[in-house]
Amino acid sequence: MMRELVRARARLALHVVRDGRADAGAPALLLLHELGGSSARWTDDEADVLAWPGARAIYALDFVGHGASADCRGSAYWAEGFAADADAALAAIGASGSAPVCVAGRGVGAYVAMLLAGA
Repeated sequence: MMRELVRARARLALHVVRDGRADAGAPALLLLHELGGSSARWTDDEADVLAWPGARAIYALDFVGHGASADCRGSAYWAEGFAADADAALAAIGASGSAPVCVAGRGVGAYVAMLLAGA
């Protein structure tokens, strides 16, 4: 299942890898891919992701210009811009009642997770 988000006129794809479990106290998990990758990085490794301990719901974001998200003219593909994409995803996940949210990533996705942690 995919949810569509809009940030600064760019359409972002937020994929629901696993719906929430009954454990309402467990955090949700947002997964961020590497530069040039997509959320398929996580859905292709679905057995590993679904086995993630302690996560109630798991989401995977396609950064702008990647995967099912739209390209954005004039948009720079840089970590701080991707952090804004992830922030929009966190807001959408929080609005759906899935808080708190843990963030994990690979490559630039890991760097974006660190930027968010320091924000």
